[in-house]
Amino acid sequence: MTTDEKIKALAELDGWSQEQVFEQSFSDPSKQVTSGFRWCKGGVKLRRAPDYLTSYDAIIPLIQKQDIYIRNKVEDVIEETAPSCFWYDATPTQLADALLIATGRMKL
Repeated sequence: MTTDEKIKALAELDGWSQEQVFEQSFSDPSKQVTSGFRWCKGGVKLRRAPDYLTSYDAIIPLIQKQDIYIRNKVEDVIEETAPSCFWYDATPTQLADALLIATGRMKL
């Protein structure tokens, strides 16, 4: 998976969804053009999804939201993929990858 694909999968797991953003065309004000996407969750709208791959502040709460089976699986995946590393020593990227594997969104 690419970095963007991982962030998208994690954001969707966290309840975020993407919506298209439209703006008026400069050449023809009666038309609207797509200016990209933004992430939405409840009433919150962001230009970028939270950076789960580099921020403990983003990935830890997402792991904590999962049921006990998934949380235990994250720990097992970390210990399997990085045998010299305990789950609490893992980087945000390792935790994100483990969560994607634990939820079946990515293969080991």
